[in-house]
Amino acid sequence: MFLAAFAAGITIATLAPELRDSFHEFGELITELLKLVAILVFGALISPAFLGEIPALGYVFAVLALVVARPAAIAVSFLGSRLPWQQQAAVAWFGPKGFASVVYGLIVLDSDAAGRDVMFHLIALVVVLSILAHSSTDVPIAHYFARQRARQRQPGPEQTTLEGEITDIIERVFRRRT
Repeated sequence: MFLAAFAAGITIATLAPELRDSFHEFGELITELLKLVAILVFGALISPAFLGEIPALGYVFAVLALVVARPAAIAVSFLGSRLPWQQQAAVAWFGPKGFASVVYGLIVLDSDAAGRDVMFHLIALVVVLSILAHSSTDVPIAHYFARQRARQRQPGPEQTTLEGEITDIIERVFRRRT
């Protein structure tokens, strides 16, 4: 059924490209609704009693996943990049994360996999801790970057803006030509 829907979408996009925008808007709406349903189902499965069933080692695992494993994976992906370390740290802290973990957790729970209950408990715990940690730090970190950006826009006596530096370079180049 999924393959048929996929093939139909490709066919419509190919034969009637003018309909693509309509389907795109509709698809985004449906996607958001399905996400809300999945998050509702996921959240309904989590309770204080559910979290109480997780042993201390599970909590250690979840914290390590959030503060060591994910940031380390992000750090490796930034090797050789020119992104400032503050921005790399923010990306390592906040992402990647999101809806995929919820979907994978529900898939695991619905599977016949050995240990699915333990896996679901760990996935749920990581998601819950991630929501708590990231939603309590997003505003202070956003304010930090806003302050940094404001400082860059207001040069001090010995500072110059990037725009000013570019203007100076352009003026010097034109002076040499004349």
